[in-house]
Amino acid sequence: MNLIVGIIIVSLFYFLCADQIKKKAVLFYVGTYVWICFVVIYSNFGWYRLVPRWFNSYFMDIFRRGLFSMVTFMVVMFVGCVVHQTKLSKKLLKARGEISIMGCIFALCHNVSYGIVYFPALFLNPERL
Repeated sequence: MNLIVGIIIVSLFYFLCADQIKKKAVLFYVGTYVWICFVVIYSNFGWYRLVPRWFNSYFMDIFRRGLFSMVTFMVVMFVGCVVHQTKLSKKLLKARGEISIMGCIFALCHNVSYGIVYFPALFLNPERL
């Protein structure tokens, strides 16, 4: 279910922002890093306890579990394969490189969120894993 919600959210985001991503790529890259910092703090300092469970399940987990970056890569790959005459594919094809870079940056969100917990456990308490 999260994958389906992720596909809808990511596709909508990139469709609505593709032109701006192409024009102001650095601003979106910086915004991506800021969002990653927020998600890492949100996940690891217990802020998730302050909001409804559905918000965490259907929105924040998309970032924390790496779905946003995975779906971003899916969008980038499928845009390269589909017919290029549609409005959607033309719009996304123009910003495909920038969207791919954002997907790589968003992958850090998953790596850091889980790495803070599991990397020390790998050395300190491997039985727990």
